[in-house]
This record gives sequence, structure tokens and C-alpha cells, in this order.
Amino acid sequence: MGGTNQEEDSLNSNSKLWRIGSLVLVLCVGALHGSAFADDFDSNVERRWQETYSFEESDLNGSRLVVDNIIGEIEVVGTDESTIEIVIDGHWRGGSEQDLQQAEADLEMIVEETSYGVLVFLETPYRDNSHRYQNRSRGYRFQYDIQLQVPKDFFLDLHTVTGGGLKLTDINNQFQLETVTGDIVIEDSLTTGSIETVSGDIRLFFDSVPDLNVELLSQYGDLSTEFDYEELPHSSAVIVEQVGQLTSYRRDPSSLIKFGDGGPELTVKSLSGDIVIRRPTDS
Repeated sequence: MGGTNQEEDSLNSNSKLWRIGSLVLVLCVGALHGSAFADDFDSNVERRWQETYSFEESDLNGSRLVVDNIIGEIEVVGTDESTIEIVIDGHWRGGSEQDLQQAEADLEMIVEETSYGVLVFLETPYRDNSHRYQNRSRGYRFQYDIQLQVPKDFFLDLHTVTGGGLKLTDINNQFQLETVTGDIVIEDSLTTGSIETVSGDIRLFFDSVPDLNVELLSQYGDLSTEFDYEELPHSSAVIVEQVGQLTSYRRDPSSLIKFGDGGPELTVKSLSGDIVIRRPTDS
């Protein structure tokens, strides 16, 4: 495997040179037109960074891409190539230059080759000991939007919290997808794996009836599909919860359904979001 990177910003009088991890990033201070950040933050930085990793054909089977973001979207498109193309758009906004300097000290975007494939990981002080995001008061806001083109047979392990969702197109291997508030959209990807969000919607689009078994769970959202399906016998698990000295037992209210002739099993869970399985809306 090998990696190359490309810097897209040019130095000018308003530029700052920041080092994040082992990467030298040129950050241009300027307006973020159309930004979702609040108006009370007035100092801005935008940055685009690109990386390419090449693999031997023999390395593709069993390789894994792990992306652990916090605020921002992740979009992945499968290809027939043996390379991973990564584009990261970073946005920082603070009330002063001092706030942006604090962001420089706090934020580290790690992109590296590993023994299993490629890791993209946003390291910040806002993670707890389990690397979960803890929302804390700070003088700046940040967002990383990540776009990737990957071999369609790569295993994908993708996580983000808020500020955007996950979108997959044309993936043929296993995946594990998790968000908290972001939506998850999957197009033309017939595979096995798990999809989970707390309050985001989950939408699966197929051009025709997929041969797929789906375990569905949405406690407060709606489940809908335009495809014919068959409900299969399903032994739901017993969920045990301990509250103080009381122990409660309840059945997992999920259901298992078969589309077409059945096939790979996909687990789809959303606490309060809707789950939709249908043809693309423009077809």
C-alpha cells in the first residue's frame, strides 16, 4: 500500500500554516458562505485535504476502512479500482484568533495506513475514555465533511455523531454504520452488516426488489417499504436492564423480513427515526 497527498490551498497574506498530527495543513482565513454555524462566531477557517492509498489486488479481500468522525458527514462511493481516494473538508469557526489557536491545539485528524487497511480518526479532548464524543463548552465550532471512493469490496466501519449523516453507494461488502442524529442513506449496495442511529432516518434505495433479509427495529419511528416482503419467524432477544435495585426484562421488539429470495442479513435500527426501503425517488 502507498499513500500520496495533495495540498489545494495557496499561501497568501491571510493564510496560516497549521500542523495537525503529522500533516502540514495550510488554512486560509475567510468567510464561510452558507455555513450552518451560528452568526455569533466571526473568525473562519476552511481547509480541503486529499489523500490516495493504493492496494494490491490480493490485499483487497479482508481489508477494512475505519472512519470515526464527530461533527460532519461521511459519503462513500464504491469503485472497481484498487485505490482509496479521501477528500476531507474542514471548517473551523471561532470568536477570535485565540479561539482558532485553541482549535489548532485541540483537533487532530489522523489519516494513516494500518495493519488492517486505512484509518481516518478525529482526535479531540471531547472524547471520553471509550472515544465517545462528549459535548463541552468551547470558544469555537468545527466540522469535517469526508468523501471517499473505495474498492467496492472493502469492509466499511463508519461513525459520526451529528452535523451530517452517512451515505453509501455501490458497496458490495460488509459494513457497520453508526450515527446519533444524522440520517443514513444507502443506494445500490447489497451486502450484510448493521446500520444504527438514535434519531436519524434510515433510507435504503434499490432499483429492483433486493434478495435480502432485514432485521428491523424502530421503537418510535415508522417502517415503510414499497416492495413485497415476507415476515419470517424471529426469536427476539431478552433485554435486561438494571435500574438501582430493580431488574427489568423485556423483549427486543425487532422483526425479520425477507425481500425477494432472501440472502444476506442486514440489521437496521433507529430509536426514533423512520426506516424506508424503496426504489430511488427519481426512478
